[in-house]
Amino acid sequence: PGRTYRYYKGEPLYSFGYGASAHQFTYTDLEVSPHGNGTSLKRRGGSAHPTATPTALQVSFRLAVKPPGAVAPRNVVPPIAAEVVQVYVSFAPGDTQSGGPVPFDGGSAVPRWDLKYFDRVEVSGTEKQLVVTTIPLTSLALASEDGTLKILPGRYTFTVGGTSPATPTRLLRPAAPWGPQKPITASFVLSDSGAILLD
Repeated sequence: PGRTYRYYKGEPLYSFGYGASAHQFTYTDLEVSPHGNGTSLKRRGGSAHPTATPTALQVSFRLAVKPPGAVAPRNVVPPIAAEVVQVYVSFAPGDTQSGGPVPFDGGSAVPRWDLKYFDRVEVSGTEKQLVVTTIPLTSLALASEDGTLKILPGRYTFTVGGTSPATPTRLLRPAAPWGPQKPITASFVLSDSGAILLD
């Protein structure tokens, strides 16, 4: 109440972005990597040598039409099928390189998921379409109670799929044979020093 749908913690009847489709799609090979200025990057547990903080994050994944089953009609997978792909980000403070908590006066104003990108992608019945987008690092900033925008250290999780992360399990495959697959995720940690740590 008093907030947008991004803050709702209940289970919606149909979540934002949900839509029935005549086709089933699969999402694979999700990768998140720094993009832009410098190489502020390392693997978790490795040694870090950050230079400049990157200006953006590149998100890439592959989209394909799921082949029909043995009893499916022959025309289930057409030459071209279209899907509206969606990329969301969620933030969890406290999981930084130092392991300490991150104070943030935004409190409950932190959205559960934030839609960062969507696009209508066409894919043939035999290919895996590579989808690549760039998310500006500034778009990850959160607003405090006084309106100040801050990019905070902590864990950021990107969720990619044909529906939002809030979609109830009953609407996903296999519970709903023609529903979308469960979205796929990839995470990174922004350390106190500004280095991006990939899982």
